[in-house]
Amino acid sequence: MNYATGLFNLARNIGGSSGIATVTTLLARRSQMHQQVLVSHLTPYDPAYRNAIEHTTQLLHAHGASMPDAARQAADFCMAACCARPPCCPSPMRSG
Repeated sequence: MNYATGLFNLARNIGGSSGIATVTTLLARRSQMHQQVLVSHLTPYDPAYRNAIEHTTQLLHAHGASMPDAARQAADFCMAACCARPPCCPSPMRSG
């Protein structure tokens, strides 16, 4: 009887672990797919996208960054957000 209980607990633990692993994998893959779909709509020609870049630049400038540094940081933030499709982002505005 003790062996049966041990085998039952083993099967329950393995089933639970494989279930958690499956759900985690599916969640990660779906998150990547959804991120790719969202990023595919970001283009430098989208007015809302441009406004977001300008707003981020102004916000960084208001918090003490120089304007060239704020523009570079905003563009770098854009590149980080667009890591799935880097060509969709404008090139960073670098001075000098």
